[in-house]
Amino acid sequence: MGLACVQIDLLDEVADLFEEAKGVLKVEYGPHHPDTLGVYSKLAGTYDAMGRWEDAIEILEYVVGMREEKLGTASSDVDDEKRRLAQLLKDVGRDRTKKDLSLEFLLDG
Repeated sequence: MGLACVQIDLLDEVADLFEEAKGVLKVEYGPHHPDTLGVYSKLAGTYDAMGRWEDAIEILEYVVGMREEKLGTASSDVDDEKRRLAQLLKDVGRDRTKKDLSLEFLLDG
């Protein structure tokens, strides 16, 4: 339903639906489940489109952390989420610190 609302540009409704789905999946599957994290990621994208950048950044930071914890830092899913987060931070004039880059920081050092 949320994705259908995206198609017709009803972002407030999309956010409400993804927030509801996030709550249900978090209870049913837990906060680390891939489906739950997928909805978190979609909610972050919705917030980004709405101009709610701080909310989007907070959610993407959470998703990156959870995906790193479950999949490791070498996963393409983790890389994709990190790129999204880095681009969003760049767009709002912020940047990830070296400590946020985890394994990348260790390998470069």
